[in-house]
Amino acid sequence: MIVASILMAFAIDAWWDDRQSRQAEINQLHSIAAELESNAELIRAKLETLVVADAAAREMMSWMGPEPRHVEQNELGETFRKMYSIGSFALPRGASERFLAGDLADAVGDNDVRNAIAKWFTESDDLER
Repeated sequence: MIVASILMAFAIDAWWDDRQSRQAEINQLHSIAAELESNAELIRAKLETLVVADAAAREMMSWMGPEPRHVEQNELGETFRKMYSIGSFALPRGASERFLAGDLADAVGDNDVRNAIAKWFTESDDLER
């Protein structure tokens, strides 16, 4: 009876440890999903500013064509503002970084998920440039 109780305690302890590890993994993946959703919105917003800046640059280039036209100072200033007000761009990657730096990355059984997170983490730098 005592041996059975000890074995049962070990089994419960192992089950509990496994459950906690699994829950930590799920929580981490939820954090990464939320981070990716937030970053997708930031990328969409940045794309909108880049479209405006591109249109302003094209407009300014059209003024310098074979037949340049007179441009009022306020129009020139507004076009410059649109063209150069794209600002800096940084994507939060804390959840991805914590995942990759911790031991959970090795615990995730799906290599595709682990590789996709690692790829996003390294390639997202290119979006900020």
